[in-house]
Amino acid sequence: MNADYKLLSRIIANRLRPWTNDLLHLRQQCAVGDNKILEALSAIQEIKAKAELTNAPAYLLSLDFKGALDNIAHCYLFATLASYGFITCFQRLQMMYGNATSSIQVNCHISSPITIECSVRQDFT
Repeated sequence: MNADYKLLSRIIANRLRPWTNDLLHLRQQCAVGDNKILEALSAIQEIKAKAELTNAPAYLLSLDFKGALDNIAHCYLFATLASYGFITCFQRLQMMYGNATSSIQVNCHISSPITIECSVRQDFT
């Protein structure tokens, strides 16, 4: 991505930050306020101790969505944002990704444009 896209992405992220606590679940550790990994570990220890104390079964589900954006279709992402009422905030972002294409260069030969339907734009030039 060039600097313009990176700057725009940072601006959008900063504008969304005030709503993250309202939109994301309390137990969401990443991208919520000042949550740290130690708080997540502490919560796990508390749940484990309570389960042992009460002899109740306990289950832990930990999901790591690192790299998930690479697999989400742009149309789904924008439909989800629209359902939360954020579509007007993301019109520029939608324009960035709406008609995104890429080409492959091998031995000085450039392919015809390939439509990018998921992932993020990359610029390796």
